[in-house]
Amino acid sequence: MRVLIIGENSRDSHILNYFCQRGMETAYIGNVFSLRSLSGEIGGFTASTEDDEIKADFVVIAPRGRHGDVTQGDGSVVFLLDYKHESPMASTIYALESAAKIARKKRQVFYLARFIRTAGRGVEALYKEAREAGVTFIKYEDIQVNTDTETDVSTIHVIGNDKGGESAYFILTKTLFSDNSDDFCEHFEHLKRVLNLRTNKHGYLTEDMYFLAPALTNRRGVFHLTGDLIAERLDEGLDFIYASMCLHYGQRVNDKQGVNPASQNVAEIDSKKCVFCYNCYRTCTHAALEPDTDESQMRCRTAACEGCGICVGICPANAITLCSQNTTEPSPCVPRASTLVFCCENSAVDAVKGVDGIECKVVPCGGIIDFERLSGGLTEYDKIVSVVCPDDACRHFDGNKRACVQTKRLHDMLEAAGLESQRVRIIQVSHAMPQIVLEEMVV
Repeated sequence: MRVLIIGENSRDSHILNYFCQRGMETAYIGNVFSLRSLSGEIGGFTASTEDDEIKADFVVIAPRGRHGDVTQGDGSVVFLLDYKHESPMASTIYALESAAKIARKKRQVFYLARFIRTAGRGVEALYKEAREAGVTFIKYEDIQVNTDTETDVSTIHVIGNDKGGESAYFILTKTLFSDNSDDFCEHFEHLKRVLNLRTNKHGYLTEDMYFLAPALTNRRGVFHLTGDLIAERLDEGLDFIYASMCLHYGQRVNDKQGVNPASQNVAEIDSKKCVFCYNCYRTCTHAALEPDTDESQMRCRTAACEGCGICVGICPANAITLCSQNTTEPSPCVPRASTLVFCCENSAVDAVKGVDGIECKVVPCGGIIDFERLSGGLTEYDKIVSVVCPDDACRHFDGNKRACVQTKRLHDMLEAAGLESQRVRIIQVSHAMPQIVLEEMVV
């Protein structure tokens, strides 16, 4: 197995050694702007740079993270947590603890943030400790960072809002802890575009989905060591990545199972029906579909396909099917159920199966639930219920949102026609919320 590490980080040597010690071949691209494209799929990526082509089975993105060792040296120290919303807990705790420790050594310490996190594991006490140690806190509206490569001095232009109006600060430092601020800078945008990666509504690759899939991105085989992992749990993230890599090749690692397993559902495209409209290409959250310009049709990278079925639900020509969809068909001898339930396999499947009087069709993702499936069920069932993941918890990013839109569309049409709109509804729950499913289904 060969892994490609992309991005310059102070922990790069540790990351490279981690994979080398496990018998993996490594390649490294420090300058992200030299990367021109990433083609192929898991087990067969090709990264094209200005001067070379690099073959790799997997790709790991390492954010810039902190610059240097913030506990050493002299002069001012700046902790920059440039998040559009609250910073991750691990990064906040690390920055506050380190800031207080350095300030006690009589060094000037600045803590810069767009949003000051106030909730969490003893965060208020850490703020108090840092303030008493002499840390200067600045909540800003905008920021610009320029680094002189010859002197290694960073000039930070901070724009904030005081009670008297807008204020500006200029801070010079050689020691900058910049956790995840690169997620919104030019080089991160370049990587996102070149690697064809998706971000959530806050602009992060994995931040909201960490509890479901740490270090995973929407593209199978491409991993992202988040600022949270870099700051405090780097080896935990690397262990997860390594287990996912080994699982792809059918190996067991420390008895870890279920880490991003290869889906049994793979999209198949009927060339006679495909109208080459690019809808599936734009919609696929896993970069598994690509245009075949020679044949004037779309094609699927099967190793990249997660089998979520969103492309099936979006295709206007019904040209896409899943080769092995996991559905539960009723037995011919069983009386017809009164309720048809489309249940995402990542939601409360077991709880739904425990409800009497329903037929449950398990789907790989709510994104496959389209208007035709829903409306068609009304001719045979009294009620149609879609059970999908909560917002920002869909492992396929926005399949649950599509299911909500499709269900609401049918609900509104029935209501406008004066028909029984309550026959169609949607429930958003996780696998850990079985009681809510049971209560909702009874209503």
